[in-house]
This record gives sequence, C-alpha cells and structure tokens, in this order.
Amino acid sequence: EKLFGVRTKVISADFSKGNSTYDEIAADLKSIEGPVSVLINNVGGETATGYWTDMALEEEERTHLTNSAPTFRMTRMLLPLLKKANHGRILNIASQATLCGAFFAVYAAEKARIIQFTRALNEEFCVCLPRVQIQCHILGMVSTEGVGFIPANGINVASADGLVRSAVDQYGSGGPVITPWWFHAFQQWLLMTLIPVELAPKLFHLFARIENKSVIDHRAAFAHNH
Repeated sequence: EKLFGVRTKVISADFSKGNSTYDEIAADLKSIEGPVSVLINNVGGETATGYWTDMALEEEERTHLTNSAPTFRMTRMLLPLLKKANHGRILNIASQATLCGAFFAVYAAEKARIIQFTRALNEEFCVCLPRVQIQCHILGMVSTEGVGFIPANGINVASADGLVRSAVDQYGSGGPVITPWWFHAFQQWLLMTLIPVELAPKLFHLFARIENKSVIDHRAAFAHNH
C-alpha cells in the first residue's frame, strides 16, 4: 500500500488443506469492495523430487492440491466477479518441467494440466466471455525461495523482478500460452526445433538431473543459513 498507494487485503491460505481453504477464501472475498478484474494463479511448487516410483502417495496428493487444483478452483470462484465487471484478465503459471518431467513427474503433469486448461478456456471465452482474457505463462528457473534463491544471472536464471516486468509487458500477446522470459523461450525453441527428436528426451533428462541437484543444493544451503 505504501509503495503503490493501492489498498491491499492479504488473505493467508494453505491450499494443501483442500476444500476448507476455498470456503475461507470465499468468505474473505465478500468483504472486498469494488470490482475484481484480474486473477493471477501463481500457487504452486514441488517439494518431492526423484523417481516417481519412490514418491509417497501423500506427497503426490499434496502436489496436486498445491498446483493445478488452486488454478481450477480460484478461476471458478473469481469468474463470476470478472463477468460482473464485464472485463477481466486471468494469468495462469506453468513450468518448463512439462517439456520433460523427469524427476518431477507429478509436478510436470500438474503444470501440463494448467496449460491445456488455459487453451481450452481461451477457446470458450472467445464465444461466451469475449471481454475476459486468459493466458498461461511457462516459466523456467527463477531466483526465489522455492529454489533456495539460486542467484539470478539474467540468462537461464531470471530474477523475480525481471520476470514480472517481462510477463506484464507480454501479457495478451503471442497466443494463449507463451514463455515470457527471453532465454527460457530460446531454450524451448532450441530443444523443440533444432534437436533431433530421438535425442531431445536424453537432453531433457540430463538437464533435469543437473537442475534437480542444483535446486536441492541451494535449498539445503538456504535452510542451513536461515
């Protein structure tokens, strides 16, 4: 509020609790005055990495509850308010993990679900809600607490501020699903167009192993220091 002069209401929620969380949010939303015209579905994250066969069923369910489920449920909850405002923007967040998914099988599947959900709603909204725009942004590595604050380098690891500026600048352009950070987009183009089909999965697998180890190392260091 002090930085931008905008009245702000913060609602704390634990999406891993499931249905009860949405009841609490819906109750809090009733106290908000004025129209709602923007929804950013950025709930997500993975805590379990490694082989899917070693993943506990409880962790698999938690990954679902904290990734695609909030995108579906919050969109359903807020859509009547966007319709009432007669315009709106919905931004869903997905991940480059969908390109491979090795060692992130459930997380990657959850993000792929968000991508297809966005594409489907984009087609539906063109007919029934033309003034409500929906888009999905696919992100690669970003320097946040979730990855132990791996240092941003402006290339393959984006800073949070830099990514947000890029996402805002590009929202609404390029179709229903885009990759807003320039190097992440370049990575996808390179791997999807120039690398032979039979070699691409092996490279995806290699990159996943390298990034997985880097994330684990930085998380451990961050937790030790804090």
